[in-house]
Amino acid sequence: MKAGTELACDLTALSPQGRERVLALSEELMSQADELRALPDGFEIGYKAASTERLSQLAEFIALDSVCCPFLKHGIFLEPHEHEVWLHLSGPEGVKDGLEADILKLVSPEVAEGVRH
Repeated sequence: MKAGTELACDLTALSPQGRERVLALSEELMSQADELRALPDGFEIGYKAASTERLSQLAEFIALDSVCCPFLKHGIFLEPHEHEVWLHLSGPEGVKDGLEADILKLVSPEVAEGVRH
């Protein structure tokens, strides 16, 4: 990470339509998560169905979120033979706490309680 890079998302880096869309995608994707895994430097959000629509939503979310949160590592992982898909969000020291606060507000209580460390 470059010196001086802040660990706060800047939604003003997106157009008004981009801000609205990334927030809507965040709410939709997190509320539909089936599982949450804690990583040393972030989280993975799991979905049992790796449909074309879900993959498109995740890709669109990453395209927008990477503009306003350039310090985050974003990824999409497909589990072989299981049809599960995982959204990977991680970053430098200090990022995990902010991610946790944001994610836990949006996932279902069952997913939040079942987070695997």
